[in-house]
Amino acid sequence: IIEYLDIGPEERGLTSLPFNYSYGLSIVNSHLLAGASLVVSEPDILSKQLWQRAKQWQATSFAGVPFSYEMLCRMGLARALPSSISTLTQAGGRLNRGLAEQVAAFAKQQQKRFFIMYGQTEATARIAYLPAELASTKADSIGQAIPGGKLSLLDPSGQIIQQDEQIGELCYQGANVMLGYAQSPTDLAQPARPSRLLTGDLALRRNGLFYITGRLKRMIKLRSHRFNLDQLEQLLSDLLAVVDLACFGEDDYLQLASSQPISRDKLRAACQDLHISQSLVHVHHVASLPKQANGKIDYQALKGLSA
Repeated sequence: IIEYLDIGPEERGLTSLPFNYSYGLSIVNSHLLAGASLVVSEPDILSKQLWQRAKQWQATSFAGVPFSYEMLCRMGLARALPSSISTLTQAGGRLNRGLAEQVAAFAKQQQKRFFIMYGQTEATARIAYLPAELASTKADSIGQAIPGGKLSLLDPSGQIIQQDEQIGELCYQGANVMLGYAQSPTDLAQPARPSRLLTGDLALRRNGLFYITGRLKRMIKLRSHRFNLDQLEQLLSDLLAVVDLACFGEDDYLQLASSQPISRDKLRAACQDLHISQSLVHVHHVASLPKQANGKIDYQALKGLSA
């Protein structure tokens, strides 16, 4: 991370993300290991204190998730960001391509660097990056593996895909992969470092760069917080007191479909309980949920509702 971002002792990273979030902690670790400094403030980009300290201490880098850049673009990048900031980094989910291109254009005009990155908590936050010079033209790509890491694609049988333009599960190998999850004390007896991390994301390779195309399993990120859609469906069904409910969508756009009426008050309370912004939730009322031959909900058919 230090290598591809060229973090030196003169850098001053702004703590714009919480320390208990893997990406925010990675900012701390990478800067301190490089002998750089941190401009410490509450990680709220809408806070005056954050930007006052950034200006006072001449912060040189800003790290954000998609929501961070959505807010900055609304405020006006030139007005919101101190001139001392020369490096912008983004991870924590896919940034809308239009916004990514807007940030990239701003960075190019202002002679700043903008890095689009990809990571997972299980691999210490950052495992791929798009070189800053490609941000304007390849904003929909996660780029290449970080130095010391390796990305590959696996077909359904677990074999490595060699050809370009063929979709497979994205797999990462590197020293930053975690030891695993412990379910009981016996799991801690002989921790073994796994040789690879299966990300659960589907991707393809094109001219040496990787592009995410979807999720292998039903997972979604809402403002950098990951949710299992099946679990979310059960929770919301209980909180909303509806039996006929389906959850689907994509990052930062959760969609609910139900043939039963959904109370606005209950939806507001459920979103608060689950720490989900209600602005990210869209409700569809349908005559009946589409089902497959086996009786399970046909989520593929539901995707047509998003149009």
